[in-house]
Amino acid sequence: MPETRECVVHGATNVFTTVHAMDMKILHIDANSEWHLGWERTSLHGVS
Repeated sequence: MPETRECVVHGATNVFTTVHAMDMKILHIDANSEWHLGWERTSLHGVS
């Protein structure tokens, strides 16, 4: 998704990014996710 990558590069706050393992557990989640999902990032690490 090039358009999403452009938004992230330009500091858009209406998108967030996550990195998942093959079992879909969250390895990394950015700071914008806390606002969009309503969860703290630390509580989502390792959750699928």
